[in-house]
This record gives sequence, structure tokens and C-alpha cells, in this order.
Amino acid sequence: MTKIVQVPFSKVPKLEFPELVNNVVLVVTKHNPDAYYIRSFYDFLLEAQTQNSKLSVSNRKTEESIEIQALKKKRYTVLSAIIGQTKNLEKVNLPEHAYELSTVTVFIDGFFGKIRKDVSKIKTERVKQLFTQMDGNATLSNAMQTVGLMPYLNELRGIQLNIDAKSAKNIEQNAARPKLKDTREVIAKMKLALTNLFRGIEFGVHAYPNVDYTPLIKELNELLTKYRSEIKAKATRTKNAAQADAAAKSNDEKAA
Repeated sequence: MTKIVQVPFSKVPKLEFPELVNNVVLVVTKHNPDAYYIRSFYDFLLEAQTQNSKLSVSNRKTEESIEIQALKKKRYTVLSAIIGQTKNLEKVNLPEHAYELSTVTVFIDGFFGKIRKDVSKIKTERVKQLFTQMDGNATLSNAMQTVGLMPYLNELRGIQLNIDAKSAKNIEQNAARPKLKDTREVIAKMKLALTNLFRGIEFGVHAYPNVDYTPLIKELNELLTKYRSEIKAKATRTKNAAQADAAAKSNDEKAA
């Protein structure tokens, strides 16, 4: 036995590569790579194996991202309450608060008039600008306090600060994740390491005729045949599903 079963690595799913590499390493380790003069190829595969963790499932929903969504919903509720309360105050129109209400109404309408239809980033910018202007305007702050909107605004400020803090942490976590480029490079290295190892074994069969490579090749082929069979089975299932969909579509068109 001189040939190793060929597996189309391009069709091996990303998440199956770590298992494939681990299994090949186990087989070769058991048979002693030095005895087969493939130490350099084996070491290169071990180096590629250390990158297995970069091929883990990518989960975009971090704890921070979930909390951010909850905070944004709460922000929307508080914004709605501020807008609704301002309109209610206008309807009541207490004479003793006429000046303060006029000041507040113009300000709230200017910043929050159509904010509920804005995308999240614009909501954030409007909220931040509101507090920047309000913090530098004692008359406006006093008016907000007088008409009873300050508790709502304090709640809104706290929510926005939390959104900013958690967004910064979420960006930091996303930056630490393996990028698509990184995973491609890892898979490319694994493919190269496996290919070189198998070629080294096949070369050794002819270069070292006194060494019996049959036990090693036989065990590797048993392993690789399973992967090749799974790939063929998946291709068959995909083809059958496509044909079934096409047939169903054709029947629907005839029925119409």
C-alpha cells in the first residue's frame, strides 16, 4: 500500500478541520514519525494544530450586545415618556409655569420631535447633544426641574452612559475575535501541513524501501475514507434536495 486516500480539503467544513488534524496527529504519533522519516512534516502539522481554537464557532451575541439592546429599548421607553409628558404639560398649560413650559417645549421638540423614528446612532447623538446644551444652561435645567422632567432626564442620562460604556467594551471584545482573514490563513496552513505530510509519507515509501509504511498508510486511509464518504454523502443530499425543489417548483408552475 503506497497511496493515501485523497480528501478534497476545500469541502471539509471549517469546524471539522480541528478534529481532522487532531485525528491525523494521533495516528502519526502512535506510529512514531521518526521511524518513517517524516519528523519535519509532523512538526509542521503540530504547529498548525495549535491554531485549532481560532476555528471555533463565532458567536456575535456577547453579553454586552444583549445588554445594549435591552438598554436601547429602555431608552426608547424613557424618550417616549419625556415626549408624552411634555405634550401633557402643554395640554394642561399651568399659568404659573408658562415661561418654563415654553422653554422646555421648544427645547424638547427641537431635539426629540422625531427621534423615535431615527436609527440608533442618531438617537445617541441627539441625546448627547441635549445633555451638552442643558448642562451649560442653568435656566433650561431649572425649567426642566420646575415642570417635573428632570427625573426622566436623569434616567435617560444614566441609560445613555451605560450604552456608551457597554458599546466600548463590545467593540473591544469584537476586535479580539479571530477575523475571517485569520481563519482562512489557519485553514490554509492546516491544508498545507496535511498535504505535505501525506506527500512525505508517499515519498518515503519509495525513498526508504526497507521501511514498511503499510500500517501507517492503512490506518490513515481508514480515517480519511470516513471524511471522503461524508463529503460525498453531503453532496448527494444537496443534489437530491435541489432536484426535489426544482421538481416542486415545476409542478407549482404547471398547476398555476
